[in-house]
Amino acid sequence: MEGEEDMIKLFVSDLDDTLVYDVNHMQKEDERALCWLAEKGTN
Repeated sequence: MEGEEDMIKLFVSDLDDTLVYDVNHMQKEDERALCWLAEKGTN
């Protein structure tokens, strides 16, 4: 049973890493979109 628990922990930590990456990536995309909108607004 211990081995199975380790697998679950590993899986969850992998999910966390992916989630954190996705959130950071989305924030960068949002910033880019906001910059683009700001440029459009000033022109």
